[in-house]
Amino acid sequence: MPGMPKRKAKRDRERRYRQLMQDAGGRRTESLCTTEQQRKVSHYEHYGLIGEMFQPNGWFIGGCFARMKDDRREELAQQGRDDLHFLATVILQYTRLSAVDGPHGRMCRWAQNPKGGRRMGLIHRAGFKTTICNYARNVQRVIQRPNDCHIVVTADDDFRNIISGKIATLLEDPIFQFFYPDIKPQKNAWSTKIRAIERPGRSDIQSPTFEFRTVKQSIAGRHVASMTIDDAVTDTNIQTPKVHQHVIDYMQKLPPTMDTEELVVLGTRYADWDMYGWVLDDPGWSQYLDTWIEPVYKEEKGERTYFFPDEWDDEVVAAQKALMGLSHFSSQYMLEPLPAELQLFHKEMFKPYKELPDVGSYIIVDPASGEGSSDPAIVVVGVDADGNIYVIDYQTGFKTATACINGVFIMYRKHRPLQVCVEVMGSGGKVMFQNIQQETTRQKTPLPLIALPVTQQNKHSRIVQSLEPPYTAGMVYHAPWLEDSALEEQLLRFPKGKKDDIIDALAYGVQRARRYGYAGKTPDEPDNDEYKFLRNANEKTLMTAQQRAMMGVLGIELQSSSGKGEKIPVM
Repeated sequence: MPGMPKRKAKRDRERRYRQLMQDAGGRRTESLCTTEQQRKVSHYEHYGLIGEMFQPNGWFIGGCFARMKDDRREELAQQGRDDLHFLATVILQYTRLSAVDGPHGRMCRWAQNPKGGRRMGLIHRAGFKTTICNYARNVQRVIQRPNDCHIVVTADDDFRNIISGKIATLLEDPIFQFFYPDIKPQKNAWSTKIRAIERPGRSDIQSPTFEFRTVKQSIAGRHVASMTIDDAVTDTNIQTPKVHQHVIDYMQKLPPTMDTEELVVLGTRYADWDMYGWVLDDPGWSQYLDTWIEPVYKEEKGERTYFFPDEWDDEVVAAQKALMGLSHFSSQYMLEPLPAELQLFHKEMFKPYKELPDVGSYIIVDPASGEGSSDPAIVVVGVDADGNIYVIDYQTGFKTATACINGVFIMYRKHRPLQVCVEVMGSGGKVMFQNIQQETTRQKTPLPLIALPVTQQNKHSRIVQSLEPPYTAGMVYHAPWLEDSALEEQLLRFPKGKKDDIIDALAYGVQRARRYGYAGKTPDEPDNDEYKFLRNANEKTLMTAQQRAMMGVLGIELQSSSGKGEKIPVM
């Protein structure tokens, strides 16, 4: 049946997810509950409410509202008008949020920008963006300016009704009503409007406090105090670019039509061509909206920094990625959708091998340029007698050059390659090569060390020319553990990914494997100065002017018959 492979893949992902969550969650469930309780108590301690409204365990003190004096109640009510974090955690009881000096405190300050203006927040799924920036912030707008009009726009009727119902429920909550008794929500049968009048019995307020709309509805020109567009992109309107075009059209018509003091766009990425991507790529819109992008974690030099570490760590991320697959996880949690239209490499190309056949292996060391966010990488590539390529192993995320050098020797002892090749172009290449040479002497482990020649080929061209043909031809096989790894992720993101150090080393490895083959023998080369390289330590080999210049840049001398000078094999 046509749908069987997809259903089986889904079942496999769910099985892996359950196993990972059993391993990770079993150890975390109790600690997460404890952490949540601690956050709840810490909120009340921070705002000095333990003993007045709450017990040390976080429970309400019986009769605390009846005993509270009017001036104290008004003091706390004013604090809710001024401090969104206080309103959300104490009055609205969103106690899972982080402390005021944590990530959600930062999100509250971003949402409560006193200058208003136009902002877009792209926050990872389950990051509490709707809770803080839509529910809590819009409730705060009501208690600050109850007679103004605020518009909330979302993708469809279902989500619109969820949001309107949630805001109405918050306004009717007994704790909220104790502090803000003048706010009396009135809903109509369709839950598309909420009127929160300042005092009961007033008849001069005709327009609704809240109007809930969808991107499918037309825009009527008017002035409103604020406009929140929350999750305008969903899985129902992102099926194809054509289906999604009406969301982009809605945003295009917005600036000249709506007059609003505050525009807030909230969302999570779904595709490279979604409305948020269009905003980010459009020069006018990118200047029109002040954008904040917050993935579930950020990675720098192999170190992950989680946005909300109380609830996210490596184990939970691995489980979520196993459930969703790399593509959806990349969009929803990393906010970096895979570029579907530009992709050269697709998931279907990554074929795992069951057992590694007899191969000749090559280790490639990319020391990184030392500039920007580039990371050192070591990749192990094998080639069999038929010319099939095997991606066997890789390592990255080295924090120091010493760690990278140690990684080279670990990989060598593990795989016993025909060549250990080091890219010597860039600020760290030559130093890395020389340090590895010194380490071979210290460890008494002679490596088949090769300095990769400097070429005019740029990284992008090398990856395309070296990797696309064998992957397209189905001649590349991955180690089973590489599924959804950083290596595969860089392939899927290419050419728009932020990092490509691993696959650049892989491209070098495929070049070496295809050139030198299963036996690691130097291929026959024309008897021409253009193609001769240094082969023997005891003889001078003719080299082109370009090759000699390259050797001079590297500080490499040819070995003379007298045995003087430093020798580095360049092949």
